Amino acid sequence: NNLENLQLNYNFINRITTKTFQYLAKLRNIGFVNNLIKTIDPFSLSHLNNLWSLELTANEIIQLNENSFS
Repeated sequence: NNLENLQLNYNFINRITTKTFQYLAKLRNIGFVNNLIKTIDPFSLSHLNNLWSLELTANEIIQLNENSFS
């Protein structure tokens, strides 16, 4: 998949799991503005080597695991 930009703003997404971007390894920009995200699972974003921008404004994140982005 060649998708580089993904905007999922103003939805009811509440979690980012290891399968969320499983087939979207070329993503560079992701927007999750105004969702209900509370959790980003460990290693969920680790395979996104081209990720440059991740917008999480206006969510309900209460804790980030140190391995969420590694």
